[in-house]
Amino acid sequence: FNGLRYDIWNGVTVIAFCAVLYNISLLFMSRYSVSTWYISRTIEVVSKLTVMVIFMCHIFSALRVTKNIAHRDPLTNIFNRNYFFNELTVQSASAKKTPYCVMIMDIDHFKKVNDTWGHPVGDQVIKTVVNIIGKSIRPDDLLARVGGEEFGVLLTDIDTERAKALAERIRENVERLTGDNPEYAIPQKVTISIGAVVTQENALNPNEIYRLADNALYEAKETGRNKVVVRDVVNFCESP
Repeated sequence: FNGLRYDIWNGVTVIAFCAVLYNISLLFMSRYSVSTWYISRTIEVVSKLTVMVIFMCHIFSALRVTKNIAHRDPLTNIFNRNYFFNELTVQSASAKKTPYCVMIMDIDHFKKVNDTWGHPVGDQVIKTVVNIIGKSIRPDDLLARVGGEEFGVLLTDIDTERAKALAERIRENVERLTGDNPEYAIPQKVTISIGAVVTQENALNPNEIYRLADNALYEAKETGRNKVVVRDVVNFCESP
């Protein structure tokens, strides 16, 4: 894209230079035809329109980049906390009665990873876990970094049993694929704890939904870590 942009600017420069030379040549003509005048004006208009189009493209490109930065986590390039809560607000306010799920995941003993191996390795662990989670969820599920070593997933059109199975798959994949694995090259095995809530009720506001998921995560960590706790608005189920 950058190469094309520079080529376009070079072309515009040539057109504008030709327009200037053509207009200067008209000054030294005692007489010239209407067609000559139209050619001069056409070159001038084309060069100006081209510049305007390029400027507009630059503006829209800058806006897209700014919007992307505002919604993305700089380390992992997944969505950030603000975007996650915006989407959760939209989902919780939806008039549809289809079930949806909020999962909150936390890397177990992450402080020990940082203290033992340093923050660069800690960052690599975060990116590795994000990569594994991203490959474990469905294409339409929304993954975000909602805290330092904490991640959220928003899943639509899913019931409690399927949410539990998906959470277990994520947990198992993280445990299985980290450690002695040349694909990710992190020095130790990593596990995560997952808390989730499944609801159909649009009466719950986003903060209440998130609090329920966070409470489920807290229970998973307090009862041994490397486990999944899934709740719905009425029932409770636990996976060891």
